[in-house]
Amino acid sequence: MFADVTSKGTQLKILLTLEGGQKALFKPKWYEPSDIIEGNVYAGKDRHNGEIISFHLARLLGLNRVPIVTRRVLNLRKEILPVSSDLLKDTFHVKDGNTCFYGVCIYCKKEDSICGSGDMLEGSISLWLPENFSIKKARHPWQRSYSEKPASWEINPDYCQVVKNSKFYQDEVRLLDLIETSIFDFLIDNGDRHHYEFFSSKDSKVLLIDNAKSFGNPFLDHIDILAPLYQCCRIRKEFLSVLVSLQNGALSSWLIKLLRIHKLENLLHSDHFEALDRRLNKVLSTVMVCFEEFGSTSVISD
Repeated sequence: MFADVTSKGTQLKILLTLEGGQKALFKPKWYEPSDIIEGNVYAGKDRHNGEIISFHLARLLGLNRVPIVTRRVLNLRKEILPVSSDLLKDTFHVKDGNTCFYGVCIYCKKEDSICGSGDMLEGSISLWLPENFSIKKARHPWQRSYSEKPASWEINPDYCQVVKNSKFYQDEVRLLDLIETSIFDFLIDNGDRHHYEFFSSKDSKVLLIDNAKSFGNPFLDHIDILAPLYQCCRIRKEFLSVLVSLQNGALSSWLIKLLRIHKLENLLHSDHFEALDRRLNKVLSTVMVCFEEFGSTSVISD
């Protein structure tokens, strides 16, 4: 095994090369499941539990576009430090008897190190897609401005037509993918999807990579994450059927059962399970508003 830094993103993570050459991305645990992230929708550090829960939620929704994610507790001193690159190794230190490191990234600094409990550190490990997969990246048309200046989609109610006029979205397939992505992101409260990835093959779906800025505050619903849905008023029939089948508390109930199989149900506080059901109701209410305005046949895509 080999452990190294990665240049992707602004957050601390470790790129692991496992036996056989497969790569995986480790994101450390910064928060407890009961912690509430205050501030804007993209505030705080990556949530390792959000990455894990999002993978299983996507499975439940039939959105099989998330690279495999699992929970892992690493022994930093025995498993990581001996196989670390010099760049990563130089960031390791001991504080109050705990093994710590801060890695290399835009926001990484020693005073903001992550420390294990002794040598042990929990985190998420995500499959790093093999290099023989040709992956492309595109700017999300509903990207936030990340400043006080509003983005175009925030001030133009007809913004969906602007997107549709783009050559990239004229066949609507990718647009429908982004609408499904917006629903997924609204459920997990991820307002930080500024870009998205897809395979270079013609019929590739939009991939749901990097879901760690999720499950921050269970008491807030950032409805603007749903902008692709309520501005375009289009949704696939099959996906809508899945959502309808999971209303009235079924979403949280089935997710808990799924997580329990993998002994992961304690990774998410009960308030977040309640938030999932509440947000699903808002998604379905949004679809109903679209029905009333345009008629179901114009809204539903076969």
